[in-house]
Amino acid sequence: MLPKPVSHGTAHSIARVASLAALALAALLGLLALAACEDDGAESQREIVERLRDNAEDFEYSVGRHGGNLSFTTVSEPLTFNLALSNDASSSSVLGYLFEGLTETSWLTDEVEPALAESWESSDDGLTWTFQIRPGVPGIAVRPVPAGEGD
Repeated sequence: MLPKPVSHGTAHSIARVASLAALALAALLGLLALAACEDDGAESQREIVERLRDNAEDFEYSVGRHGGNLSFTTVSEPLTFNLALSNDASSSSVLGYLFEGLTETSWLTDEVEPALAESWESSDDGLTWTFQIRPGVPGIAVRPVPAGEGD
């Protein structure tokens, strides 16, 4: 006697159960691999962050010399060199080398740090910000901006 043919709905259900079982097995194997990696004596995330903070405290920027070439790779050609219009990764990566901000966010502490501005302060209402530009920054014409001029 031949087995009864499997209907399309039953075959689909069997395939779905098999797929879920394979996914669960893969997840279990991944968790086991992660657990095995934790005991290999490698630095913990906390130790790595502490080491990076120690290194950052000793780091000093230095001014380079004029001229030369800057070469780097990108995923694709930049779509624009207009910082205000840039919203793609390739343009942003190039523009990051062309423009410097008044401040920047530390990659290590996530705190705002000086860049072109050496210091800044804000009014009590937070509507007026005053930046002191580092001495010797070329190409900066410092002038007071009257309230509402940027509106």
